[in-house]
Amino acid sequence: NDGSVVATRLGREKWELVPVAEEEAAVGRSSGGTDMSDARLALVREKLAEEEKERLKAERARERAAERAKSAPPPPAKKKGGKKGEPAAAAFGESASVSANVKACEGVLKALHKSPFAPVFAEPVDWKALDLPLYPKLIKHPMDLGSVEKKLKSGRYAAVSDFAADLALIWDNAHTFNADGSDVHQMATKLRKLSEVQLGGVHGPLREGGASGGGSASGGGGASGRMTAR
Repeated sequence: NDGSVVATRLGREKWELVPVAEEEAAVGRSSGGTDMSDARLALVREKLAEEEKERLKAERARERAAERAKSAPPPPAKKKGGKKGEPAAAAFGESASVSANVKACEGVLKALHKSPFAPVFAEPVDWKALDLPLYPKLIKHPMDLGSVEKKLKSGRYAAVSDFAADLALIWDNAHTFNADGSDVHQMATKLRKLSEVQLGGVHGPLREGGASGGGSASGGGGASGRMTAR
């Protein structure tokens, strides 16, 4: 009757402030008419405080969890190796190196073919047509630019060193069969210098898993194109 109010629960987590007199009347009806004591009022207030405390606690826990999720580092990415036990970066690096080396060797051949001397060394020596019976006796491992280009395109060179060895074989054969001071001898000398300049700084594999060695003494063309004995 004095206008005091008390919180009365209206369902789950919903409360309403109602006059104490009404609450006492409701309690009285449910308890056989006894009045609401101060202990009952204190119990209601304590319950309200506990539920508010639990709500704030849960809210702070959610905020902390969100902050931890934002600051947590991302999980490491899985690596896929090109070969068993090989990191992906290593596999990619090797592929990139092979591709760059092949292009570099192709560039060397293009530079050599631009030379006016290139036609002399472009094809195998037809020693029969040129009537050079001594040629096969002196040149045991013939080589020419056309054969080098075919071997490069077919992936027969394992490394740049093998490619360079076949080029050197062309010039060596020309020097062996042609006298010092002859036209072909001088042409071979100039093309040797050109090939060495073009290959400067180029090294490494020419195919995946390639290594130095192999292939330089095999092959088939002439050593110095259509050479003539002097």
